[in-house]
Amino acid sequence: KDKIYPLDIFVKNISWSANDALIYYFSNNSMVNYIGRIQNSKNEKLADIGIINPKFDYTDNKLIITGEKNSPLFLIDPKTKTRKVLIDEKPYVSFLTNGKLIFASYIDASGRWGSVIMNLSGQVLKIFGWGTFSEKCSFKNILVCGVPKNQTAFDLPNSWYELNRNFTDNLIIFDTAKMTLKEIGVGDNFDILSPQATQMGIIFTNRTDSKIYLAPNSLGSY
Repeated sequence: KDKIYPLDIFVKNISWSANDALIYYFSNNSMVNYIGRIQNSKNEKLADIGIINPKFDYTDNKLIITGEKNSPLFLIDPKTKTRKVLIDEKPYVSFLTNGKLIFASYIDASGRWGSVIMNLSGQVLKIFGWGTFSEKCSFKNILVCGVPKNQTAFDLPNSWYELNRNFTDNLIIFDTAKMTLKEIGVGDNFDILSPQATQMGIIFTNRTDSKIYLAPNSLGSY
């Protein structure tokens, strides 16, 4: 019979890692804030953090973590307690990892987006002149993103998350093995969420009308 393990009332957010561990953020609204892990019935603290409401992932026994606003992107090794800054503090940072590489997108001080592909050591492999939100991407063997045509981003994260603004996107597909990029126009009024690469093409949700769409044959040689 499966066992049920209750989580502490101060667990604010959870994430599943690739090795079937539950990673969680604990905060009791005072000075106790940390990322923990539950695996094989063992509950342990991975790292104390000073970031409120962090966005995080756990891969290759390391934590990738950033804050909601004005935060760097960190790589934390819980075993050695070392912390490495992958991206310096920016007004907005988001990221995805496929377990081997990290895609990080940010808004710079001029109010424009940018993004990079880096390895888990922090070595930048590719710099892009565009950016987007992690909710508009998927990252497995290839990176697939809905990318706003308007890349001037002052105040856009808040208004987008609060449902006060929609974007008009293109699809961008980046093959990390070949280091090749393909851009696909899908027309106007497409605010792309959760794009997924399939044998039929790219399937995504359009936030503008809450419908699911297929961009057929969009992968081409991918």
